[in-house]
Amino acid sequence: MELENVNYAQKQRLAFIDFKLMFTSSVTRNEIIQRFECGTAAASRDLALYKELAPKNLSYNTTEKQYIIESNFKPLFNHDPRKTLVKLANEISDGFDSIGDTKFPVEAL
Repeated sequence: MELENVNYAQKQRLAFIDFKLMFTSSVTRNEIIQRFECGTAAASRDLALYKELAPKNLSYNTTEKQYIIESNFKPLFNHDPRKTLVKLANEISDGFDSIGDTKFPVEAL
């Protein structure tokens, strides 16, 4: 499947997965469920699709029960570094600006 063929809601979830991997080095199914108020099956489909689109970006750590970034990670989305730093500092991790739908009102000092 091509990223262009993914619906908007799923693209948001994929951007979130990409964001979490790139800036926190891991993501869990539960984080997707909590952030998007979706079911386990939907979060599992999102992770499977992300792995299909970027197979070398993540692997599953069975001990930690989380997906972790791989050393040859290449983001699927363009994340704005300045906005990202502000988001991380304020514990707002959504990845939405990378798909062009959210204007983040906080500016860095």
